[in-house]
Amino acid sequence: MSALKLSGIGHAYLGRTVLDAIDLEIAPGEIVALVGPSGCGKSTLAHIAAGIVDPQRGQVARCYARHGMVFQEPRLMPWATAADNIAYPLRLSGARRAERRERMHAAAAKVALARDDLGKFPVELSGGMRQRAAIARALVVEPEFVFFDEPFTALDQALKRRMQDLVIDAAAAQSFAALFITHDLIEAVRIAHRITVLDLNGRGIAGDRALPGIPGAREDRTVFETVQHFLHDDPLFGHINDVDERKVA
Repeated sequence: MSALKLSGIGHAYLGRTVLDAIDLEIAPGEIVALVGPSGCGKSTLAHIAAGIVDPQRGQVARCYARHGMVFQEPRLMPWATAADNIAYPLRLSGARRAERRERMHAAAAKVALARDDLGKFPVELSGGMRQRAAIARALVVEPEFVFFDEPFTALDQALKRRMQDLVIDAAAAQSFAALFITHDLIEAVRIAHRITVLDLNGRGIAGDRALPGIPGAREDRTVFETVQHFLHDDPLFGHINDVDERKVA
């Protein structure tokens, strides 16, 4: 049984194919990190899988009731407080005010966002706090699947690690499946059960590698050695750091 299944996905922009023949399956409770060279279509594939973009070819089977999404930027509404931003999906679903408040506080607690910060507007929050609010907004609907589109790219290493730990802990507590887009192999090895590599030109899945152990239980030395093995000894990752300047703004 799959939580998400992509079959023969293809997509093009302005007549140029960016994705073709993409097949990907994610099991319930599984976190898959999708990596690949910059510009190969990782974010486009995530947006298709989440239903934000319609594929031109292929099928998407979402075998879950609810999903959340965390983007590269927090995308918080600037006129709303952190609390209102987190609770916004519940407001859209018609949840009563008391329920929205209770679930908003529970989601904020999961990402360690202090109650004193919930009444602040995004401009008053640090970058890390804004990203915590964005993660809480995704978790407030109690999702069975979460899409992460390079959510920690703009954060420094220490803050990035704390955000990764939040995701690892939340996934363990809520047992959601996830597609985690990243260009950072260390992040992928820390956070995922499996790494899937997108072809250099978005033409199918080049291959995948199951990771030993479970997210959150791997020692830093194991993470480092695994990444070094991938980069230096595994041909699947040979083009992982390539950049196609025609596809990257």
